[in-house]
Amino acid sequence: MSTQRKELTTGDVATCCHVTIPTVCNWINHRKLLAYRTPGGHYRICREDFMAFLKHYALPVTVDFLTLERRKILVVDDEPDVVELVIDLLKSRFPAFACASAANGYEAGFTVATFKPDLLLLDLVMPHMDGFAVCRQIKASPRTSGIKILILTGHPENQNIERALACGADDYLLKPFDADVLIAKVVTLLKEDTVGEARIG
Repeated sequence: MSTQRKELTTGDVATCCHVTIPTVCNWINHRKLLAYRTPGGHYRICREDFMAFLKHYALPVTVDFLTLERRKILVVDDEPDVVELVIDLLKSRFPAFACASAANGYEAGFTVATFKPDLLLLDLVMPHMDGFAVCRQIKASPRTSGIKILILTGHPENQNIERALACGADDYLLKPFDADVLIAKVVTLLKEDTVGEARIG
């Protein structure tokens, strides 16, 4: 990450503090967090005011807001229920992040080129083009080799995990997965730093 914005959105603050956007708006309405409105009616928070807020309330955060920017996560799976579950989980945990989905490897290749994700959550066994081929294709190109890949699979047999890692996957998680474990792996792969660890004051 590189570009630093001077102001934060309510979504940025929500992501940093592990809360929902309505919670951030409530902080603003009760004057706990200073903010101003744009001509379009949206809240914006100055970084200095957010820093003062964090210090005053000792809020735990897991994203370094000084280098925060909108992250993009692509979920690739041919099971619609799995896609819906994962995206709902990601949106509840990371409200400022953008999520997209693809149902197979071919669709994933097109979506990677247009959506330009930071992280792929990738199934291995899919029609048309499997996850192994997607891994090899992404990691082989200088334009996409930096994309992190987390394998989500219910088929660890036949050394599938080892094969996926050899194709360039960065980590894996077996289905059915624990939501907290998935979030922890997403956080690790996106290299989110802990800004503070304390109780809400």
